[in-house]
Amino acid sequence: MTRPLILAADDEPEILELLALMLPEFEILGALDTPSALELLRKHPSCELLITDVRMPGPSGITLAREARTLCPQIPIIVITGHFQDRPSEAELPRIELLMKPFRRKQIREAVAGALRLRLE
Repeated sequence: MTRPLILAADDEPEILELLALMLPEFEILGALDTPSALELLRKHPSCELLITDVRMPGPSGITLAREARTLCPQIPIIVITGHFQDRPSEAELPRIELLMKPFRRKQIREAVAGALRLRLE
């Protein structure tokens, strides 16, 4: 039985590893930058969820989120950031979950559950 896919983009490999440990019921496809994440999303349009950091080298996580919504309009998105001032506004990026770094297992699991509920609505 295959696990549902989550696309996670963060320039810190440790965050990608942490997500895999915190969300063992999902298969985590990890990308270290926006172009790699978009390539993975094109190959796996059935991804259940996108988790992206705001700050990444090259195009930002906000750019990634916008492009992901173009490719997969219903994909739920969790934006993670360690910088409060980087959080996107609802007008800038609607229907997202925001999670501040550092986060705990319970927080990411609640954010994932909330984001997946948005997909169903």
